[in-house]
Amino acid sequence: MPVYKAEGVVLARRNLGEADRVLTLLTREFGKLSVKAKAVRRTTSRLAGRLEPFTHARFLLARGRALDVVAQVEVVAGHADLRTDLVRVGHAWLVVR
Repeated sequence: MPVYKAEGVVLARRNLGEADRVLTLLTREFGKLSVKAKAVRRTTSRLAGRLEPFTHARFLLARGRALDVVAQVEVVAGHADLRTDLVRVGHAWLVVR
């Protein structure tokens, strides 16, 4: 399975099945990507907290059949201050939409 690296921001997420999520990423290298994060909705997932909306991160992605799969995540900036201010969150969602 070939792998590649990308740096970007998590724009959105939606649930897929019982434990997976589909993420929309905006990357410098590849533009807008939809990728699958396997088992991130389980309580034992190590990636779950790193894949929140508006998180700037470096991703290691593996080519998949329909969607590429997140293999590793290294957070560059979590933007926790953004998530604690309702006005900022509202503005960020408007920009994303």
